[in-house]
Amino acid sequence: MPYRSEKLDSKNLMKLYQLFREEHGDKFSLNYFKKKFDTAWTGKSFIGFFAMSEKNETGAFYGGFPCQMIINGEKSLVLQSGDTITNEKHRKKGLFIRLAEETYNYAETEGIEYVFGFPNKNSEHGFFHKLGWQNIGTCTNFTFTFSNFNWFGLCHKFSFLKPVYDLFWKKQLRKLNTFANDVLKDYKQNYNGVLKDTNFLQYKLNYGNSALVKINNQSFWIKKDNGIQIGELFAPNNGIDIYAHLMPLAKAFGVKQIHFSCNEHHPFYSKLMASKTDRNVGHVVGIRGLKNKDLPTNLAFVTGDSDDF
Repeated sequence: MPYRSEKLDSKNLMKLYQLFREEHGDKFSLNYFKKKFDTAWTGKSFIGFFAMSEKNETGAFYGGFPCQMIINGEKSLVLQSGDTITNEKHRKKGLFIRLAEETYNYAETEGIEYVFGFPNKNSEHGFFHKLGWQNIGTCTNFTFTFSNFNWFGLCHKFSFLKPVYDLFWKKQLRKLNTFANDVLKDYKQNYNGVLKDTNFLQYKLNYGNSALVKINNQSFWIKKDNGIQIGELFAPNNGIDIYAHLMPLAKAFGVKQIHFSCNEHHPFYSKLMASKTDRNVGHVVGIRGLKNKDLPTNLAFVTGDSDDF
């Protein structure tokens, strides 16, 4: 069955929404995709391609999200691969590889230098063996467990109490909310990786469910997920006790566990490995150079880099 390609734009987002709705129900809204693919702050928006069948059915989609990355002290425009999906009726027809290559070719013409992402078990083979991605390591998931009362756990144990915790969470967010400019005024990114600037943080807050809060003059980028997920550690790495740093956050939101993920090139990695945390293997990280670019080394990745955060 032949397919024609159709580029994503602001007018055909409904096709993407319908693809995801068929696969995942009402988990994602049309507005979610609109905000997520509107990356005008990078100078590039709505990057991706659909595969349309002869019957004008939407068979598959491959897309990505431009962002800035610091590589050896210089800014580079890169693309995070994400929200790739194939309709069940159109699988095993090579659409994933075809659309990926079309997306990369388009991205290259737009001045994008690399494409990267966090392949899952189902997509690893395609990325690493068919699309020329390089496996550049694996993140480690760190979990801090605290002794304070676990409001989150109690309210999620009994379904009728879950709305009570949701109201409490929103109340605390209103009380503790802060802004990207305030968070970043004392933060200096000292590693190669996705640039955490005001534009990036505001973009992530706009489409996702994360938030910025300040407690005891310390800033946190958080998301409610099995307790709290931390997007990045906005803390000075000068002898700080990470457990003590996170404890006020756990108390403020009544959670027993706080999670953070990073790879070995993150400034806090060695300190996290030496701390008393539970840990397990996290996302694999892959990258491919466009424009015949050599692959950068020593790139650090964190929870908040993922388009799911």
